[in-house]
Amino acid sequence: METIQVLFLADYLNELLATERTLAALYRAALFRTTEESLRVRLREFRGDAEQHEDVLCNLIADLGGEVGRASAGAQGILDSMVARMASPSEPELRQWQDLEVLLGAELMCQRNWQVLEAIGEGNGDPQIQKAVRKVIHEEDKHVARLKELVLDRAPTAVLAG
Repeated sequence: METIQVLFLADYLNELLATERTLAALYRAALFRTTEESLRVRLREFRGDAEQHEDVLCNLIADLGGEVGRASAGAQGILDSMVARMASPSEPELRQWQDLEVLLGAELMCQRNWQVLEAIGEGNGDPQIQKAVRKVIHEEDKHVARLKELVLDRAPTAVLAG
C-alpha cells in the first residue's frame, strides 16, 4: 500500500477508534445508571466487545504503519453530543430508554464504519483489514439488533413516563 493510502486509511481508522472509545464510555455511563440486572449483563458484554474492537483497531493501525491518534474535530463533535445527550437528567424510565437510544445511535455509527472498512478491505484485497473486519462485524450486527429490540420494547413505557 502506498504511503498516502496508509495515511488516509490511518486517519479513517482513528475516526473509527474514536467512535469505539466513545461507545465504551457510553456503555460505562449506562451501566452506572441502570439498575435492571439483566440489562446490566447485556451492557457489560457489549462494553467488553467495544473495548476489544478498540484493540483490534489499534493493532490494525500499527500493522499498517500508521499512528494511533485523535479523531477529527467534526467526528469528535458528533461523539461529544452523544455523551452530552446521555448526561441529560430525566425520569428513570425515560432516562434508561434515552440511554439505549444513544447507545443504538453510536452502535449504528460503528456498524456503518465497519461496513465501510469491510468494503475497503475487499476493494484492495488487504488481508489485514479483512481479518480485522471478520473479528468484529458480526458483533456489531448483533449489538444493533439487540439494542433496537430493547429500545422498541421500552418505548411505550418510557414515552408515557416522560
